[in-house]
This record gives sequence, C-alpha cells and structure tokens, in this order.
Amino acid sequence: MRKLLLIGAAVVAITGVDAAKAEIGVLAAVNRDMTGARPTEQARPIFIKEKLVQNERIVSTGGGGGQILFLDQTSLTIAPNSEVLLDKYVYDPEADSGEMTVTVLKGAMRFAGGRISKTSPAVIKTPTATIGIRGGMGNVSVRDGADTLYMHVAGFSSTITSGDQELTITREGGLASIGANGNLEYLGVADSDFIANAFRPGAAGQGGGGAVSNVAASANAGAAQVADFVSGEPDAVVQAAISTIGEKADA
Repeated sequence: MRKLLLIGAAVVAITGVDAAKAEIGVLAAVNRDMTGARPTEQARPIFIKEKLVQNERIVSTGGGGGQILFLDQTSLTIAPNSEVLLDKYVYDPEADSGEMTVTVLKGAMRFAGGRISKTSPAVIKTPTATIGIRGGMGNVSVRDGADTLYMHVAGFSSTITSGDQELTITREGGLASIGANGNLEYLGVADSDFIANAFRPGAAGQGGGGAVSNVAASANAGAAQVADFVSGEPDAVVQAAISTIGEKADA
C-alpha cells in the first residue's frame, strides 16, 4: 500500500526503502548541541532547517534544545538533556489524517498537535507510559528514575495508559505521574510554579541563541493560538475543559 506525504507543494508516493529516507519534518529552531541519528547511520550534529526522517533519534545536551515541525504542522519542542525517537509518521494530506508515534527516552518535550491529532490520537511513549493526545498540547518529562510526569496543557483529551491502568485528562493543566513501577496517579491541576517552570525560556528548547526560521515562527504561532486545534472535532474551534478530575462529563 502506498503512503502519501506532502513535501513542499507536491504529493509523493512513499514505498519500501524510500519511506525510511522521506522527509517527515524539519528542525525549525535550535539552540545548539543537538544530534540526529538516522536508521543505520551514525549520529551527526543537526542544524536549523535540517530534514528529519522516520526512526531518527534526536539527542540534546545540557546546552542544547530545539523545535521540530512536522508536515501536518505538529511541533515538538525538545528540552536540554533529552533523547527522543521519531518512531512512526504517516500523513495523507488529501484525507488530512495520519498516524504519529514519538518516544521520549529521557528529558522533557512539549507536544503541540497539528492536523493528525484532530482526527486520531498522536501517541507519546515513555519508559513507563503510553499517552494518546487528541487535538491539543501536552508536556512530558522523563526523570532520572525513569518515572514520567505528564501535563495536559490544552485540547480535547490526553489518555494515559500504564499496564492495566488508564486515565483520561480533559482539564487544562491536569497533571499525572507514572512511577518507575508503572503506578499511575492523577495529581490534580498543576500549580503556577510547575507551569512556569515547564514553559520558562530554555526549558523546552526555547532559550537564547536559537535561530528561528519562518517555519519555526509558524510553529510558535500555532502553539500560541491553541484554540485553532484544541478540539478533537474537525470542524470545532474550541473545546473547553470538561472536568477537573480527568473524566468526561455526561452530555
């Protein structure tokens, strides 16, 4: 079966080996000291406008960080001291749908959903959890002990699974922890200090020294205007928080 990806203004068919080399996004902003390792290749320094492919491993040092912009306008903002694997990316621009899976092996990353997450959940994996994000933004942090903290920033919902446990958060700022033992716990709404720390300059690759292209500015504008994509309903503009405990209220 052919998979379609939009590159520039053209639609191209991707099959077999070609899929491993096809561009799925670009490094839209970078501070410094980030590397990318494509499948079967050694890690290399990566710079602004660098094309990225499926299964590429992105690593930032203590002084590094950057932002990836995908073909469907999804963006990932990667913090210093982080390691992220771009597991799977399929996008059909004609149907305006696709699949996306990213693994955060360590460090922190902020996800801002594009077209794909409006129709199906984008999947974020960590060593202890799997998180499905529908139509919005989330902040994930994998700490030294391999436990995970996840904040549902905005959007339709984030569903977290760990073993046989499952939690769906719809409340903006809703925070959950997943321990190294897999225990899943809802912590309530994140306090102002936690939120400020998560979004401070440099916390997720937004510090000084980063060169920002037009494509990065587009990603930042999209993240700032969350109302454009916070709903899981394709035709909706805004989906307000449904509850404070992560459960969807009855209609």
